Amino acid sequence: MSRRWTTNRWNKGHTFSFVYRYRESARSSKIILQEQPVSALDRAVFWIEFVIRHRIAPHMQSPLADLPSLYSLHLDFILLCLLVVISARVLFSVTVYAGCWFKRQLLASNPEEKKNNDSEKTQSKKKQ
Repeated sequence: MSRRWTTNRWNKGHTFSFVYRYRESARSSKIILQEQPVSALDRAVFWIEFVIRHRIAPHMQSPLADLPSLYSLHLDFILLCLLVVISARVLFSVTVYAGCWFKRQLLASNPEEKKNNDSEKTQSKKKQ
């Protein structure tokens, strides 16, 4: 049987009784829900404190509680980034120093180029 409003004259009594019973059920539920001695906030605080006090909810605990502080503070990632930056800086410094050293060795082995470079520098100084 369908439980909705109909214009069928044979079903009017049934629909009316269903609506009346629904209305009475809703009123009684409303009274029961409004008649609670403790507010919802107080009840929530009580249950939170209960769970904390008795430690009955390990499945709700954060996974960070089981990790060592090195991982929970992301120190491993920070140290890795720091290592990469320092390595790049050292590699750059060594490359620059090696390039300068190689250029000095090259100029020392070819004194003619050194003289040409010195003469070019003196000529540019004279022009200024």
